[in-house]
Amino acid sequence: MIRRRAARVVVAVALTVAAAAGAGCGVRTDDAPREISAQAVPFDLLAPTSSSSTSTTIPAATATIPVYLVNSEDFLVEVRRKVRMPVTITDVVGELLEGATDEEAQQGLRSAITAGTQLRDADLDLQTGVVVVDLTGGFADVVAGAQRLALAQVVYTATALRTVNGVLFELDGEPVEVPDGEGATKATPLSRRDYARFDPEVAATSTTSSSVP
Repeated sequence: MIRRRAARVVVAVALTVAAAAGAGCGVRTDDAPREISAQAVPFDLLAPTSSSSTSTTIPAATATIPVYLVNSEDFLVEVRRKVRMPVTITDVVGELLEGATDEEAQQGLRSAITAGTQLRDADLDLQTGVVVVDLTGGFADVVAGAQRLALAQVVYTATALRTVNGVLFELDGEPVEVPDGEGATKATPLSRRDYARFDPEVAATSTTSSSVP
């Protein structure tokens, strides 16, 4: 269940090269043109006179980021995506909202986030490490279990960035309370710990620790 809550040189280093051309007295002039060696000609005068220039396209730098999808057992699975640098929280969440690629879908992965859900804004407080993720209202149009998985996807993906510690949610610009992994509605920032039940590594550890020797 989702409820509203009260909110929210160049340093231009100028290198000046002063070239002083001195004209001296008694410089001998020639009566007729004479040939001089290429080594004696200023280099810029030897350059081609064509006005055409060749531009070099430098590929944009990219970074690989983790995005979390869901497998057939309703556990989160990390996949890798490439985005342009510098990487922002908007890029990361936006990549998640693209859903599973054809290749990922063939591997049995999917997204619990409603198709068509869009990111309206992602505002990160660098002091607290809490990001407010504002999604379109369609994000809420799923049943409770799938909704918790969708929330877990966003939280795990966002907190993959070292600057993010927790996530608050908004729908269409309005702050909302959302359920954690156990279904308890919360208005406080959510972390991975709140959705640990969807983490296969945590689940495996819990099962092992609770098993009888």
